[in-house]
Amino acid sequence: MRAFGLLSIAFTAGCAGVHGDARISTTGAMQMDAASVRVTTLATSQPATTTGVVAKTVSASAFVDSIGLNTHFNYGGTAYVDAEPAVVNAIVNLHVKHVREGMLYPFETQFPTYRDAVAKLSAAGVRDIGGVQASDLTAADFKARWATWFDSVGGSAWVEASEPPNECDLNGCLANSPAYQKTLYETIKGYAPSSSVRVFGPAFANASSYAGMGDRSRILDDGNAHLYLLSQPPETTGLCRVSDACAGGANLGSTIGNTYSLEHQLVAARVVSANKAIVNTEAGYCTTVAADGNTRYNDMPRSVQAAYWPRYLLHAFADVGIPRSYVYDIADDGLSPPTFDQCGLIDAHAKPKPSYRILKKLLDTVEDPGPRYRPAPLAFTVVANTNVDGIPIEAVALGSRNGNYTLALWNPVSVWYQQSGNGGNASHPLAVAPISANVSLGTSFASASMTTFDPATGAAITTPLNLKAQITVSIKPTITLVTLRK
Repeated sequence: MRAFGLLSIAFTAGCAGVHGDARISTTGAMQMDAASVRVTTLATSQPATTTGVVAKTVSASAFVDSIGLNTHFNYGGTAYVDAEPAVVNAIVNLHVKHVREGMLYPFETQFPTYRDAVAKLSAAGVRDIGGVQASDLTAADFKARWATWFDSVGGSAWVEASEPPNECDLNGCLANSPAYQKTLYETIKGYAPSSSVRVFGPAFANASSYAGMGDRSRILDDGNAHLYLLSQPPETTGLCRVSDACAGGANLGSTIGNTYSLEHQLVAARVVSANKAIVNTEAGYCTTVAADGNTRYNDMPRSVQAAYWPRYLLHAFADVGIPRSYVYDIADDGLSPPTFDQCGLIDAHAKPKPSYRILKKLLDTVEDPGPRYRPAPLAFTVVANTNVDGIPIEAVALGSRNGNYTLALWNPVSVWYQQSGNGGNASHPLAVAPISANVSLGTSFASASMTTFDPATGAAITTPLNLKAQITVSIKPTITLVTLRK
């Protein structure tokens, strides 16, 4: 949700627009339990003027379920192979139940770390997108191998979805994409043990490739997209052309396409999936730094990655309505820095980065396992004590079955200036002053606490709050959590 100026937030029930619980449904549409909240904005320049916008209360369990991780357990010379147990533990300890590992064949005779990881993750309740990793695996090969591979990895105990070859517009297989999609769908649905496996559409690197594919919604369950924002903050809005330096940031380059915000990229992907839900199977913020100290178009310091990832996942789910986003990826791929080698939440030695620590604390705080749950709207008011100069403040309330809530608050501004184009050492952090705000609750709670984070280390500081007084919070570009307990 977004509101401007001095914020007075009042929640009411009975209207559509808020995620209570969301999932990728058997019909392919995103299922939501809705409850509405109304935000009244008091503009700093005109205190008597009010405008209404919709904000959201979401199910905590649905939010946790909206997160997936890309993995590469066949990447030799990386943590995936050299420290495979540590990478598996990092996934399990994060409470994430969805990975995008892919279909490796022949499973029985190759990739021992892959087989071991599949066994451990499957036992922990994690499920995979069994997609086609290699663009040279023809549709005929896929059809011949699917049943054997599916059974060998444990069937639906491991595989919950599949997808065609990755980014065919970059890998020379674009012309065959329509026929491949048809073969994929008919093969998976035609094999009785895998008939319930969800079939995703293709994900492309260029927006124009979706238009060339056309509407294929009859041969997919869910759409597919790779919603990278490069070095820009998650809440970036509008269109960024290839020739532009967006918000003082990155020149996208011809392989990325002209669309930039999450919403704009989804418009392109819907050409293929029509009105069906779109799963975000890749999104990443990378911490690569070249040997000369320069940064590339999608690079940033670890502290910026740590500030942006929780915001991205909350915003994508609660504001944009994306049912699941897969982080690219759990671990750095290597020590040398080609563009996407260091996008992990943990490093090449399987050590947590600050982004992992903050995300883990967020998920530890809100994890709420169990069946679907629709939380009641949370009543609260936020009033800023400092002039925010029209900058929006974001707030998402995550409700749990036991009546507890966690209120995530943040200032959705950029904390990193990325020099336009690849290379260049003019990129630098942006200092952002905290916004002091008061939170008043419309519901009584037994206790409350506030958690703030240091994006440089990922360290969390949790302090108790006095519910007899108005709660004062410091809203920063890194999330602040206010936990309310019954």
